[in-house]
Amino acid sequence: MNVKNSTRNIINKCSVIMPVHDSAEFVASAIESVFRQTYSNLELIIINDASTDNSQKIIEECVKNCPFAVTIITLPENCGVAVARNKGLEQISGDYVAFLDSDDIWLPEKIALQLDTLQKTGSDLCFTAYDMIDKAGKVIKHRPVKSSIGYTDLLKENSIIFSGVLCSKECIKAQRFDPRCFHEDYLFLLKLLKKGKRFRGLNKTLIQYRVHKSGKSFDKKNAAWQRWKIYRDYLHMSMIKSIYYFVIYAFNGMLKYI
Repeated sequence: MNVKNSTRNIINKCSVIMPVHDSAEFVASAIESVFRQTYSNLELIIINDASTDNSQKIIEECVKNCPFAVTIITLPENCGVAVARNKGLEQISGDYVAFLDSDDIWLPEKIALQLDTLQKTGSDLCFTAYDMIDKAGKVIKHRPVKSSIGYTDLLKENSIIFSGVLCSKECIKAQRFDPRCFHEDYLFLLKLLKKGKRFRGLNKTLIQYRVHKSGKSFDKKNAAWQRWKIYRDYLHMSMIKSIYYFVIYAFNGMLKYI
């Protein structure tokens, strides 16, 4: 099947939400990867979260020849990625929603293949395999994904990169990101699974996930502490249950970077 010309899914608009904060080094590549998508019925919503570098200028230059609608929201003060994504969700007009961090890169068939997967399987959310890349774009490690994932699976290991998420608008219409939470995207996904939403993994590399010093995942000690807080403070799990999932999380985290 030629996914690009599929009449079954081309009528569905996909809204792309991209939060940006001081990402001048990478944001052009992220935006261009949206423009290169084989699926054409898109809208791009960029939320500049009070960047102090020249991200805004780069964004404006990049979108001059955009082949579809672009909305740029500039926040007057830095509010964090959760608030930025929530602002983006207020603007969406698509039937589906995809998320892209400003330092990551999509491969051209990402949206088309995910939409096709959702519509074939009747799932609510699709996530994909990805390559971890360094600051210069060199591949560090490949990360495959399973075809399905449940709530307890995600508690043990967050195998979903948020730049690889595409879901139906209906799936998330009553949900927003919690700005108090450090891993707001992880908590967002856990809440969806707890509500019974169906996640489908597409084991095809469609994302380049950038690992660098200014990224959240780089500070392992803080990431571990924040994971513990999710178990205890946000999900209100017992001490024993929290320890059980934390030990598994820590072990899987070590394997991820070996």
